Amino acid sequence: MDCAWADEDWKPTAGVFEFLGQWDKPTKGRFKKLKAQLQQDARNLRDHTCDPKLWFTRGKTLLSLGYPELAAGDFERTLILIDHGLDYSSKYGKSVRLPWLQNWIRIYRGPAWELKTFTSAEAAHNSLVDPLKKFRKDTYIAYVDALYLNRAIPDVIQLCKDALKLYPRDRDFLELLEEGEDTFSTHMADQKENLIIAGIPPEKYAWGMLAIRLYPWTPSDLRTRTAATIASANQMLLSCSDSLEIRSSSVGGLGMFAKRDIQKGERILSAPSVTGTSNKPSTGRYCYNCAAALKTSSTLAFSCCPSMKFCGEECKTIAGNNYHNALCGKDFSDIYKSALSNEFAESTVARDTLIFLRLLAMSVQARTHPLATPPIAWITANYEAQSPLPWSRGVNIIGPIKILEKLGVNIFAEEYDTWVMQTMLNRARNNSRTHDSSLRQTVINPMYSFFNHSCEPDTLDQTELSRNAEQTSRAVMICTKAVKAGTEVFTSYMEPNVLMLPKAMRHHFMTKGSWFGPEVCRCKRCLAETR
Repeated sequence: MDCAWADEDWKPTAGVFEFLGQWDKPTKGRFKKLKAQLQQDARNLRDHTCDPKLWFTRGKTLLSLGYPELAAGDFERTLILIDHGLDYSSKYGKSVRLPWLQNWIRIYRGPAWELKTFTSAEAAHNSLVDPLKKFRKDTYIAYVDALYLNRAIPDVIQLCKDALKLYPRDRDFLELLEEGEDTFSTHMADQKENLIIAGIPPEKYAWGMLAIRLYPWTPSDLRTRTAATIASANQMLLSCSDSLEIRSSSVGGLGMFAKRDIQKGERILSAPSVTGTSNKPSTGRYCYNCAAALKTSSTLAFSCCPSMKFCGEECKTIAGNNYHNALCGKDFSDIYKSALSNEFAESTVARDTLIFLRLLAMSVQARTHPLATPPIAWITANYEAQSPLPWSRGVNIIGPIKILEKLGVNIFAEEYDTWVMQTMLNRARNNSRTHDSSLRQTVINPMYSFFNHSCEPDTLDQTELSRNAEQTSRAVMICTKAVKAGTEVFTSYMEPNVLMLPKAMRHHFMTKGSWFGPEVCRCKRCLAETR
């Protein structure tokens, strides 16, 4: 965040979908000061990662700049560090208390103050308990503000309940809890009729909302697919297609091109995925990698991790090459158990957390920056999408922090900052297909992201035609028309019934989706149609 970035690249996530939280967009002069403050905050944190005051300060700056989802991540880490500071058995405890102790003593060094002395180091540290507890309360209150701006009212309620366990009968938190519960009840009552018409369960609607935006400080080599990234994707493509290659597209970005003449009805892609997840990853009934139903005769497993079963050698090899080593010997049974829950909210949070688990395990095993790890780097998100993504404290903040801790990664490390986690999830969700089957499977196959959209697609996604309990994360594409060598091969991002609509209605659906920005399709069909 301390790198140079252009003022015009600042596109806050707050204020895009107005709801209840009040965010005042800073004036031009105020913005300049906040930008400089953010850069200084980031530099300070790089040198002192265990100082909760610095995380809190940056969180407040991010909140003022209009990034409440990132402020939430900083406030969560602030609370974690304060807990460490209050715990003498904690490995971070001394690192947290030392800056506070030094600052506290300096107060007494002014000319009008007498230097404070302590009988022991323990007495000095104990003197910080009350200031740390007060600081923790301030952090909870700031956290509530961030959650309101993310429209995450259920999280506001839960956070207030958590705070009341530490501050019983505290008037401020009792009032905040009452306000949150009243807000939620009123909002759900207002939306009840619309939810019934849309067939959306209330618990599914009870999530926050996040605008998809590119964070302006993102380095150029992490915001686009580099030459090395394209080369690695083409290398992968060789193993799953003899007719396609990835290169620059005339419609912008990259596209899939025919290396040879392709016949109508020909299978042009059969790509396994390393990032397919389901809510039943370790029951012994489904493949850990692709979620296919297991057959006893062909089931394989690692001797070190017998509960991680695979449908065949291909999936086992994919796991071994990409994420098994990072997961081996570590206990994620709590996430697996929650994913199997009959409670919709619990299982949904856990399933999305499993996406983080797979992506982060790949990054740790590859020993690369999360956004530079193939196949994460193969996926690019549309950072100007008009539709929001769901957001919750459980999925977007707590989930990845707990996973990183279990993977043995420093949760305060710069490369695993909240903006990196959020960017990674944005990419995954922009390239995912969630199946409403008993598996609650999320298919994230990066090869899909290299096909550009056309309202006259050349391909049929055979995978999408077979949504059932046997569904796997393999991408299988069939060519629906003959394509000449050197020609770009297009697919469709929309359902067949939408493709039948007139141009204006198709474009309406496009701008509402998360895969088109303000501009709409300029395929041959759209350019030819007048309306």
